[in-house]
Amino acid sequence: MDSEDLRKRVELAKTLSQRAGAYLLERFGAVSRVSYKGSVDLVTEADETAEGLIRAGVSEHFPEDRILAEETGASGDASGEWCWVIDPLDGTTNFVHGVRRFAVSVGLTHLGQPVGGVIYDPSHGETYHARLGDGAWCNGQKLQVSARRQLGESLLVTGFPYNRGECATELTAVVARALEQARGLRRFGAACLDLVDVARGVLDGYWEPRLCPWDMAAGVVIVREAGGTVSRYGGREFDLNSPDLIASNGLIHSALSAMVDGDGETR
Repeated sequence: MDSEDLRKRVELAKTLSQRAGAYLLERFGAVSRVSYKGSVDLVTEADETAEGLIRAGVSEHFPEDRILAEETGASGDASGEWCWVIDPLDGTTNFVHGVRRFAVSVGLTHLGQPVGGVIYDPSHGETYHARLGDGAWCNGQKLQVSARRQLGESLLVTGFPYNRGECATELTAVVARALEQARGLRRFGAACLDLVDVARGVLDGYWEPRLCPWDMAAGVVIVREAGGTVSRYGGREFDLNSPDLIASNGLIHSALSAMVDGDGETR
């Protein structure tokens, strides 16, 4: 992989995510159409328009690249080296209900591996980005995960899938263990921003099942480049096409993984 090729794509991802985010702010509080992809999985015209803005920019500058986007799916040559993994509005339910916890997420993969990412939080004007080997940054400030070593001193965050009614017992069992073992637990409803908060050391660990590639592609690079660790459940190697994720500052990772798995380990 040519580092300059990655740099150019990350710079474009910044521009496009900010452009999409500006549009989202214009539509915030003024959504006129909400439809359902599932019983509680919302989609608005804002999701679709923001995704279209990003798609158009990618197609103009890197027409040979593949795109995988939440609302419109995959396009381009599946055998190509580069893929843009796009969530135009992570936190749609928050957005619809007037909660300022939503973001634009644009991940970049090379030969299937996450190597770059941009997450733009339009409500706060914060652009998070990372490139493989170049650290993680927010508006020019370098990000670093926290230094907490004990699960009992850690503030955790989790998320619930849209089909949570089908797995409520599984979800609440892990939540109960977190309430017993950690300092605190939060649930905010935007996976990419949860990953950002781990990367910047505000939160110490995050887990969530049944995610999609666009939920994770940008955020995992930002966490790793900030010094953190990402894996699948059970400590298995992270795979963008597998739905479960654990992210942490690295120091509590084994204990967090044990807590999620319920094996009784509390170190």
